Amino acid sequence: VADALRRLTERPYAIVLLDIQIPGGDGTTVLRHIRATPELSHLCVIAVTAQAMTGDRERFLAMGYDGYVSKPIDTRSFGPTIEAFIDEKGRT
Repeated sequence: VADALRRLTERPYAIVLLDIQIPGGDGTTVLRHIRATPELSHLCVIAVTAQAMTGDRERFLAMGYDGYVSKPIDTRSFGPTIEAFIDEKGRT
């Protein structure tokens, strides 16, 4: 978790794809740190997860994620989906 946060401060990012289940922690913990860090709080953070039951998308958005992508990822629509998130947030 600390390594991910350190890397986010090393250079600017347009978007963060954050898996919910990561080694040594969980994505939601990383998200809380991102939102609590002034220089990172503006980042567009997308939850990437295999948790795709009814209501999961809404639950993650309520936690503070800007978007939600379920696994398995559809490679045909993934690029346009991420581009739409970036365009929506006005980031390049």
